[in-house]
Amino acid sequence: MVSGIVSFVQLTATQLALKAIEEQQAASSDCVSSVDKMEADNTAATDSTNNTPLILVQNKDIPETEISSDIATSDFMNSLKAQLIELSRNPGSAAQGKAMLHALDAGTLKVFDPIEGIAVKAWDASADGQQAHSTTINAIGWSQFLKQHVKRDESAAYAKDESGNYIDAISGESAYFETVGSKYYYFTWSRTGGADKATVAA
Repeated sequence: MVSGIVSFVQLTATQLALKAIEEQQAASSDCVSSVDKMEADNTAATDSTNNTPLILVQNKDIPETEISSDIATSDFMNSLKAQLIELSRNPGSAAQGKAMLHALDAGTLKVFDPIEGIAVKAWDASADGQQAHSTTINAIGWSQFLKQHVKRDESAAYAKDESGNYIDAISGESAYFETVGSKYYYFTWSRTGGADKATVAA
């Protein structure tokens, strides 16, 4: 019963995430006609295979503060870490939150902004406040970016790794997309052990 409720919440969060991405894309004057199709296809595949996507539920208790949208800044990284800590405390997203925190500590977590066309390797700004150098990527928008990056299985559902995370079709790494502040970003990290060792502040 509890697992069924968690699955329903995760599916609803996925639909809301794709809807919000569509709205963010529209605000950036970028065509997103296929995002609705992605949502419908993913929902249908989930219903038929019980392969519920693991989009993390957005924690409504996180204060809404002004957050830098420049992913290469210490301010952004501090906000990202705070978000991951909150996710790690949520029973429905603890495993993914801890995995991403571990990747942050290990230096394997990457952040992508397909609207601005930049990517950066995340770092713990509380330990190292230095600003990172961003890498330029194609600013193709969310619709095309997700088509290129999120792997699907034979049934057209989003494929997942052994830990239940999405899989980046290009790198083979674990993947996830969610908000930091008011914008959506795409994350990847190496699929290695040790996520349970990630430190979550009390």
